Amino acid sequence: MKKNPKLSFSLENSSKSWFIWPILILAFLLRIPLLNGSFWLDEAAQAIESARPLSQQLMIKEDFQPPLMHLITHFMTVVSHSEWWLRLSPLSDGLVMIWVTYLIAKKLTNQKIAILTALLLSFNPFHLFYSQELRPYALTGLWAALGWLLVLYMSEHSIIKPKLLILFIFTSIAGLYSTYLYPFALIGQLLFLCTRRNVVHVRQAVISGVITTIAFLPWLPFLKEQLQVSAHLRTQTPTWEMVVSTPQLKALQLVFGKFLFGVINLETNIVFISISLIFIITLLFLLWSLRKRIGMTTSLVVGCWFVLPVFSIWIFSFFLPVLQPKRVLFALPAMELLLATMVVYGWEWKRTKLAAVGLLSILVATHLFGTFSYFMDPQYHREDWRTVIRTIDGQFSSTNTVIVFGFDHPFSPWDWYTHQPFSTINVGTTTKTEFSQVEPNMVRALDYQNVIVFDYLTDLTDPNHYIEQYLLQYNYQPGQLFDEPNLGFVRVFTKGGSFADNTQHHD
Repeated sequence: MKKNPKLSFSLENSSKSWFIWPILILAFLLRIPLLNGSFWLDEAAQAIESARPLSQQLMIKEDFQPPLMHLITHFMTVVSHSEWWLRLSPLSDGLVMIWVTYLIAKKLTNQKIAILTALLLSFNPFHLFYSQELRPYALTGLWAALGWLLVLYMSEHSIIKPKLLILFIFTSIAGLYSTYLYPFALIGQLLFLCTRRNVVHVRQAVISGVITTIAFLPWLPFLKEQLQVSAHLRTQTPTWEMVVSTPQLKALQLVFGKFLFGVINLETNIVFISISLIFIITLLFLLWSLRKRIGMTTSLVVGCWFVLPVFSIWIFSFFLPVLQPKRVLFALPAMELLLATMVVYGWEWKRTKLAAVGLLSILVATHLFGTFSYFMDPQYHREDWRTVIRTIDGQFSSTNTVIVFGFDHPFSPWDWYTHQPFSTINVGTTTKTEFSQVEPNMVRALDYQNVIVFDYLTDLTDPNHYIEQYLLQYNYQPGQLFDEPNLGFVRVFTKGGSFADNTQHHD
């Protein structure tokens, strides 16, 4: 690793450092399309909670996340509630993550690898998607990258540098208050410091670990409340884990697949399977051939930044299923760094040049395919609640229409986007096991001419379709049907009406 005793967040004095600016501009431009799209369920919940008064920002027991993203978004809402404005926060996090990763790669390897690493991240479809998501995934990735940059600087000194240590502790605390999985990233950073074989580095690891842990203790009572709510939800709706987690046997391979292809469906994609086999064979060949060239320090950073956290979270998920690709976005830069290193070093050696070209071709092809698919195919866009709810607002009157939700409360996008004072009924069928248990909540629906029901999450919230059975029993007939990609049908039942095929599609 190259020595540089001065900590600087500048792009360093290099005639080629200007290359990072076109890459950051490219990354920014690629993240503009769809930035103003509708909030989906979790984003709308984030926006609603963050728009509350500052005194209520710690009341987030139903959102299993620490409070930092809520606080940041709260101050963003003071300026505007627009989707594009609120998403500028994760977009900025993503751009800074690319820049910091460039600095890390340059410090560990050389300018060529640093540029290629940043370029790959700039159009990586998975990184792009979650740089547009009003959730803490990009924010966590930013803290992890900053932490690694500081760790590398700290490891160069044989004495404790207070400024470096304070900055590292700050990023560690910020990471813990961004996601509950950050300890897995932090352990990797502390372990790397301990491997430097210097008592000063071990002391820094211990000091920062202890202070960071103490700083998180005040949040433990809030975490306890969140755990209780989460446990109650899993008890009442066991199938909910299908939504919030990935099947354990598929989790690891899905992380690698999503990191390459982005958010497209990989379940039965034969192209994905074929490319994955070629990718793995090429990757193993280059890893073996270039093991000495890559170097111990770079290998150790990648291992502690990518391999150790992802694998540890996977093991932990056997007890509590938490591994989803988006939750380990903080490890993505390390993967791109390793791949860029193998491409550049492989190209420089005749024996591995063909494999390096093949690896680079796979990376560019998968990233571009995933990015293009996300932009062009509506099924990969976020749920368009805004269009559906505005349609309902425009076509129905709140005086004779009621909205029924098969949940304990209205879905958050409904509260965020509706402009009419519609009455709502929360059936809470997650706890209903018999048809007769639904009737006390549904009886108010009989006072309205139109009843609107969302199919969204029906298999979880109303698997027996008790809501529809109740309405049909009381002479409500299916009427208009709105079909929105990723959202499912929105069904309109009319008292005494007759069925008509009025399906409307919103593309």
